[in-house]
Amino acid sequence: MRVNGMPTLRGPLSYSLRRMDAHTLRCEIGGGITGKIVLRPPLAAPLRGVTVDGAACTSFDVDSVTLPHAPAQVTCIT
Repeated sequence: MRVNGMPTLRGPLSYSLRRMDAHTLRCEIGGGITGKIVLRPPLAAPLRGVTVDGAACTSFDVDSVTLPHAPAQVTCIT
C-alpha cells in the first residue's frame, strides 16, 4: 500500500507498507510531518520487535510504535 501527500493537520503524509514475510511488515514514512507519529500497523499478532532506521526501537507496545521523527524506515516483527 502507498499513500502520497495525504493532507493532515501536521503536514502532508506519505508512507508505504509492505509485507516482507508472515511475521514482518516494512513501513517507510516520508518527511513533511511535524511532531511524533504513532504507527498502528495492521497486524494479526502483537508486536514483538521494532527497528527504526536499522536500529532497535524500545518505544513500542503490543499494538503500536511511537516515532519521534520522519522520515523513517520502520520494520515491525510479530
